[in-house]
Amino acid sequence: MISAPAIPSDVRSDASTASSVKQPLNCTRREVALPLAYLLCMALVGLQFYPALLGVVACMLYAWRHDRYNLMMMLLLFAGSYGLTQGKLFGIRYSDMVGAAALVCLVVLRKRPIIAKALIVYVAYAAVLFTVALFSRERMQIQVLQMREYLYFIIFLVPVAVFAGREFDIRAFFRVSMIYILIICAFYIIDAFVLYGNILMPATDAWRGYMSSFTEFYWAPLSFNIDRKYPIGLYLMSLMVYPVARYYTLNKWQWMLVLGALAASRTITVIVGLVLFYAIFSGTVRQLLKYAFFAIAGFVALYFIDYNLPRTSNDVYESPMRIASTVQQFIDLFDVVDPDDMAEFGSGRMAQLLPKLEVIQHEHREWTGLGFLHPEKTKIEAYIIDNELYSDIEKAEEVAIGVECVPAWVFLNAGIIGLVAHYLFFFGLWWIVRKEEYGSYFLAVMLTCMFWSLTGNANVINMNGLGPVSWAFAAVYLQAKTQKMKDEEMLSPAVDSQGL
Repeated sequence: MISAPAIPSDVRSDASTASSVKQPLNCTRREVALPLAYLLCMALVGLQFYPALLGVVACMLYAWRHDRYNLMMMLLLFAGSYGLTQGKLFGIRYSDMVGAAALVCLVVLRKRPIIAKALIVYVAYAAVLFTVALFSRERMQIQVLQMREYLYFIIFLVPVAVFAGREFDIRAFFRVSMIYILIICAFYIIDAFVLYGNILMPATDAWRGYMSSFTEFYWAPLSFNIDRKYPIGLYLMSLMVYPVARYYTLNKWQWMLVLGALAASRTITVIVGLVLFYAIFSGTVRQLLKYAFFAIAGFVALYFIDYNLPRTSNDVYESPMRIASTVQQFIDLFDVVDPDDMAEFGSGRMAQLLPKLEVIQHEHREWTGLGFLHPEKTKIEAYIIDNELYSDIEKAEEVAIGVECVPAWVFLNAGIIGLVAHYLFFFGLWWIVRKEEYGSYFLAVMLTCMFWSLTGNANVINMNGLGPVSWAFAAVYLQAKTQKMKDEEMLSPAVDSQGL
């Protein structure tokens, strides 16, 4: 068996080296080299330079032989893409490839106790979704295409298989995951503030619709414009909330990378979620109150700065940092007099939702929803609406699904029954690992992604949110398994000496 790479003693999680004192996240060039090479290869694939797939595979093979923690992160980034690529090649999704690998792993791993319990919860959840889908007017062949995204959690078996027969150190995984995240933060900063384009994170432009390729860059380097980038790559930050709150300190340059990337995305929900759960998992009421005070003071200061900056000329007012305009949306709720006014709330999210709720009410499908409709393949006339609340007429005709709020989305797909099953599923997963040493890590990742999902970020009904959540669950399981093996090894000499 090839030995795992040497891990600095200060990051090992066994009892002999564990410490309540936070350690600095000091990274060597060697630790950064492989993640940087992999991320650059993925970015080239996102720029449609497909020979770079050879580099992706080469990095994975090297990690397989020398560093499984890197391989674990590589597979997550490959499955979810997270702004690096479009997520599919020749019509095949990378997430489906990893999902198929998970099903192969299922045959071998299904009998392990924690995994068996997780699979029972998973199968029950899938059964509920399938049952409510039977009540839909849409064909099951169409519904399965969308339903499978709800079930991507099964990929947690892939990292479990990667570490089959090997010891796992969750603190080492924390370090490796944070290195990848910080590099991605640097990519965000370079794209947004230096290149003014989508080069290092090619799939992060959700507004202008310009997709750069290696033969045609859409960029304006050193133009001193500031681009807003879709935060899909920052969803991986959910993996670092708990480690930074409990075990590691970031230096000023690392904090600058984090803050710079958040400034590039300007997504309030993502920022609030990080601050909120960092404070909650920091451990003490005093710390929580301290962080809350500084967060509120900082928010108020940024609000007044943002309010006095030059405003954009968009049809809908949006302040440069999107703080003042977000607050204004809540203030405007007091002046709502008709559906058109309500439609503007949540950056237009209510405009997405209101007409679709009317369809559910009209068909009396509150308990089972409309089914897992497909945005392109669903042709049922009653489910294709002309949304008059949209300002963009070209987007007015759409299928009655897809809103930027996961609870509402689940309700549209699966009704009240599906919504209850959705939250019971995640609660059940947490219940399984709640007593494990690092069970709170899974809870932190899960709650962060679920909070972000309220505004359509890191959706926990597709790979965006299920990727980090499934990897966190796998990490907790692997650590628990390794610790159990160590405990058994420590007990076995004593047992032998007594002749038992």
